[in-house]
Amino acid sequence: MFGQNKPTTKHYFSDMPENSLGIVSRFYTLQGEGPYSGMPALFIRLSKCNLTCGFCDTYFNDMIIYSFNELYDDGINCIINWREKNNSIDNKDINDHKNWIKNNVGIVITGGEPMLQENIKGFLEYVKDKFAWSQIESNGTIYSDIPEHTTLVCSPKAPKKKYIKPSLKYLNRADCLKFVVSSDENSPYYDIPDWAVEWSLKTKKPIYVSPMNIYKKEPEQSKILRMQNTENDIITRSDVDEVISFWEDGLLDTTQNEKNHNRAGLLCMRYGFKLNLQVHLYASLP
Repeated sequence: MFGQNKPTTKHYFSDMPENSLGIVSRFYTLQGEGPYSGMPALFIRLSKCNLTCGFCDTYFNDMIIYSFNELYDDGINCIINWREKNNSIDNKDINDHKNWIKNNVGIVITGGEPMLQENIKGFLEYVKDKFAWSQIESNGTIYSDIPEHTTLVCSPKAPKKKYIKPSLKYLNRADCLKFVVSSDENSPYYDIPDWAVEWSLKTKKPIYVSPMNIYKKEPEQSKILRMQNTENDIITRSDVDEVISFWEDGLLDTTQNEKNHNRAGLLCMRYGFKLNLQVHLYASLP
């Protein structure tokens, strides 16, 4: 795991100011997985997690507190700066950008574990009419009411060698499930749990299956930053820590990853689920 973390409870955020969130990074990219795979999105990674998963490939220990207004404005500026840099868009009015974003860009709330922060519902209401769609991804261990217009992707984990089954209330709200798969027969991630297969058959809702990526090392640029032992700002974390490319030499264990990809494909064919690849990593995007 890249970001070594200590499990955190909701109590950690009990003193969070009203209408604010503790975030690690924000960046404009393509959604790599799930129902909106391949679509432009503003990602907001929230701080901390209540689980420790050995294969985790994200950094989520740092935190900066943003008000809803600050977070929205910063995210919009992030997208505008990208458009102007990559498309040579000059002299467009801020409202032109906002209208384009509203019709073409989604917003994804991820972590860590975003359900740790009670203010998440308020923020999703705040951005309701500002983006084309919204999604939150959670490990399913903490339930919090979120707006109906937001897609809830539940990605269960097995930190203690057995999947933590979400509550019935959580499963009733979830729009889809996503599982990470390993080819190791002794791993709890070798197969999809029976309760998930039954849930999909009963609800007719989709399950996405992702091959577990096995890394040989930490991404080089992130490693250099940590060797410098400096406190990185949100822009640095967003532009460096979030960029993991499949094409970086020696980063991935290609032999093991091939087996994991094969296993994920076989499970999709067995159960009728959808193979889920992290397409943004193939494009060397955050």
